[in-house]
Amino acid sequence: MKVLQVLGSLTYGGAETMVMNYYRHIDKSICQIDFIVHGRGNGVYEDEVISNGSKVIHLPTAGKLGFLKYVLILYKTIINNGPYDVVHAHTNIQEGMVLLAAKMAGVPIRISHSHNTSFNTSAMKLNINRMLLKFNANKKLACGEVAGKAFYGNNDFVVVNNAVEVKKFLSVPESSGSALRTKFGISQNAIIIGHVGRFVDQKNHEFLLESFSDAVNDNPYLKLICVGEGSLLPQMKQLVKKMSIEENVYFIGSWSDMPSIYQMFDVFVLPSKHEGLPLTLVEAQVSGLRCLVADNITDECDLGLNLINYIPLDRKIWSQYFALLRKKVEITDKCRLEKAAERYNIEKQCAKLLNIYRS
Repeated sequence: MKVLQVLGSLTYGGAETMVMNYYRHIDKSICQIDFIVHGRGNGVYEDEVISNGSKVIHLPTAGKLGFLKYVLILYKTIINNGPYDVVHAHTNIQEGMVLLAAKMAGVPIRISHSHNTSFNTSAMKLNINRMLLKFNANKKLACGEVAGKAFYGNNDFVVVNNAVEVKKFLSVPESSGSALRTKFGISQNAIIIGHVGRFVDQKNHEFLLESFSDAVNDNPYLKLICVGEGSLLPQMKQLVKKMSIEENVYFIGSWSDMPSIYQMFDVFVLPSKHEGLPLTLVEAQVSGLRCLVADNITDECDLGLNLINYIPLDRKIWSQYFALLRKKVEITDKCRLEKAAERYNIEKQCAKLLNIYRS
């Protein structure tokens, strides 16, 4: 079976990390996977997939090419590198165009995948995409119920959870977090607030930094660590400097060993303006972290461990929560964590996805 994954990039991000989690666990003797990504520059995952025998094909975005030229180039790319049994699209409102090209190329299984609950586009473009999907997608997937209804406008989809390698997060030693604190020059007594996400408007870093700044005045032991890259990172660094909180905020870029990073945190925060089903929130709970989360984010990712506080996006309320934070209490019952995360188990979800590809 030959599968083509179509994404925005192969760097750290929600959809990209989910695709890579499945890629690492799928039986490559059964399923050969290639990638189309958009824009220039190599993503952090590219060397890994190429070393496993996969192709990575770079194309310009539809925004640069226009509708007809984009579809034509995609069609030729699929023909020249195929034949493919499956085209699996993860590109939001471009998915209709991707699957139109796949249908023109004779690909039998054409999959749309919703990863979000809100889309930075007009209602007209969203409806055009839905119309294209109606005629060109023969399978519709979503990371959760809310993300599916937001993207497709109905219940005609299958939920495939954003799975994680649960055992990897449960097996990491607690000492790895202490070692990272030493590496970054952070006291073992400091209270570390952690955020993981791309520096884009959706993730709401400006709100996070302003709320944190208010709290630091009352609790200088607070530290904020932001993991990720993105176009707004320089702007956020300037904001930190303007608020004179450079000694309390750490921007550490992309990081490969996320289980150890979570061990360093005392609390995980997610003040996003919108999310699909955030993989980072599942990872944080599996790591036993208390989580402060914007109340607009779906509770589908709540593992039932009583670790999540849903909070309105009000700067004063968030800063009050930050000021009252204490050191985390370790959860020693690893079996309880593993059982709670069962529906996100990568092996089970991978088997489910493979059955969808085969059907």
